[in-house]
Amino acid sequence: MFCTDSFKSGQNKGRFIFKIIGYAFLGIMAAVIFAFIFSVLVMYIWNHLITDIFGLKTITFWQAFLLIILAKLLFGHFGPHSKHPHEHIERKLKNKFYKDFHPELNNEERKKYYEHYKNFWEEEGKKAFDEYVKKQEK
Repeated sequence: MFCTDSFKSGQNKGRFIFKIIGYAFLGIMAAVIFAFIFSVLVMYIWNHLITDIFGLKTITFWQAFLLIILAKLLFGHFGPHSKHPHEHIERKLKNKFYKDFHPELNNEERKKYYEHYKNFWEEEGKKAFDEYVKKQEK
């Protein structure tokens, strides 16, 4: 997307760098807005629920913010734990594949079958799918 011929030739380097800085700024702003909204939500829920149920004191915005950080430190990461960002999606597909296809196969045979399926898609699947789409469009 960013690596175009004009960038390779030295043209538009300033525009490219400006885009990257702009995206970084937007990302930081989105994170700040999310943290603000999440902290206000935690503060609201705490002050309207926990104080009534347990009789604890109300908390401020900054106490709610620090409470979120404390929870993160104590309980760790809230998302999928993976070195590869899309590994959890592949794991879900693999599990669905194991459950839905060929119930007569045992787990080891299904794993082998899935590996063949994955290799086929990587080697020939894209080409076969493109041919199928062309046939459907005729």
